[in-house]
Amino acid sequence: MLQIPLNQLKPAKQNVRQVKASKDSLVALVASIKSQGLLHNLVVMKNGSGYNVIDGNRRLQALIKIHGKSSAEMINCVAIQDNDQEIGLHANMMREDMHPLDQCDVIYNLCSGGEEDFDSVAARFGQTAKWVQQRVTLSELSPLAKTKFRNCEFNLGVAMALTLGNHQRQDTYLNDNQDRRLDPDHAKRNMLMMKVPVSAAFFDLTGLDENLGIEQDMFGEEAYITNLEPFEAMQERYIEAKCQELRDMGYSDVIYLKDSYKWDSPECRHLIACSDDVRIEDRTAIVRYTTHNYVLDIDTQFIAKDLERQKEKEAIENGEIEEPVLTPTDYSKPQKALLDGYYLEHVRGMLFENSDDDFMDKMSDAMFLARRIGGYSQYQDRIIGQVHIDHNKAFGIEDQPEHIEPSPAAKYIETYEAKYEDVSDDMSSIQFIMSLPKNVRSKLKFAFLIESVTKHQAQGKEFIDITGIEPANCVNWFKPDAAWLNKYKIGQVEELYASLGIKAVGKVNPKKRDLIDAIVKHLDETSDFNPFAEWVSKQDQEAA
Repeated sequence: MLQIPLNQLKPAKQNVRQVKASKDSLVALVASIKSQGLLHNLVVMKNGSGYNVIDGNRRLQALIKIHGKSSAEMINCVAIQDNDQEIGLHANMMREDMHPLDQCDVIYNLCSGGEEDFDSVAARFGQTAKWVQQRVTLSELSPLAKTKFRNCEFNLGVAMALTLGNHQRQDTYLNDNQDRRLDPDHAKRNMLMMKVPVSAAFFDLTGLDENLGIEQDMFGEEAYITNLEPFEAMQERYIEAKCQELRDMGYSDVIYLKDSYKWDSPECRHLIACSDDVRIEDRTAIVRYTTHNYVLDIDTQFIAKDLERQKEKEAIENGEIEEPVLTPTDYSKPQKALLDGYYLEHVRGMLFENSDDDFMDKMSDAMFLARRIGGYSQYQDRIIGQVHIDHNKAFGIEDQPEHIEPSPAAKYIETYEAKYEDVSDDMSSIQFIMSLPKNVRSKLKFAFLIESVTKHQAQGKEFIDITGIEPANCVNWFKPDAAWLNKYKIGQVEELYASLGIKAVGKVNPKKRDLIDAIVKHLDETSDFNPFAEWVSKQDQEAA
């Protein structure tokens, strides 16, 4: 071994390690040399009046930072004669990195002895106190977790995630997932099942660390609440205070929903949305809290439906607004839902029966591929059908018409479902499809895709542009029965009766039922009714 002045040492131009040391690793090495001295000799080779460093350039950089480039500080070195690259390669191959747990255990022992603290150990290694704390946390993994980590059964990312749980939770998770490849996100979600991030709390956390059992995530910025019972009680108290605050502001009612939707809550069914110019005294506030993501939503723009109708009636009587005139195309929601269902069935039938092979191929491919090509940012009118090609029902369970026939596409599908049923013991469904002729496969694919079109899509611009089928131009697809017509108000029935030019029913001041019966009879004999057409009232026709 030689001792050579630092100012005679130069880095070899052809060093085996081509990747330069990072700034952080160099800082750590400087701190280590200052604390422990140079633990590994430099490997050098004579070059003129000086020496080239074959192995140890990072240590050389650190020594220059400590002593200065022109320093004559004597450095321990081992001199070789030739084969500098081969020697450097051997030196680097023989120097194996420590397992992260070995590093953590050393740091843990330094800290646990009582003579060192996080700050002093951090200074030794050129790191922060949090870096030291992270290594101590890793050294406190359960014995099972340590064994598996040392055996390389999971990586450092998983080990860091496991520190979020106690030993029992770590062991349970590892035992339950022995046959799967672990990933940090999965491990973290599992460790946090009994913890809540502090950011979820609505209330001030000052002074509550011990009561709530707050723990810091050593490998992230978040902290977690582990005592869930006091957390939930404080969360509820905050929400109750917020509800009382709204009552004190003068809202007529405040409804608190926990893990429930406004449209699905019996408490809210009497409400309707209103504008913010309605008096607070007439409005209802809805406070909604969802526990899975800790979101508190407050919506104050609701009014009772009967109050809304009463206010509208008073405004009409006072001449503030005109009474709305309803035409036969102003449908109630049940009427519109039924119409959309009938129209969808009609459109499916037209497409399946009238499309040629070329259109079927293009349309099928477009419906399958458009979502993947265009991405999920395309929605509403720009996508047709559903990629999973599950059947989208035209009617709700309660509104299912009694005598409606399956569409041609549905019948075609049923035919091949029955054929497959006969051979299903001998082949799988995919083998069955592959055995069919190409023209049958194409038509069956088109049938499934047509059945996946939704009511909304059938009336969308994209669908109309591609197929040429438009609601206002379709005929003979819907004839209203008495039950559907009875959902009209009397004024709408009278308007429809007059506009259809039906002969008088033979009664003075006929009742709504008499008019409906006359309309049904008339429409059974004609095809004059298109529910999606623009409506022109009888008075407007006469004025024209």
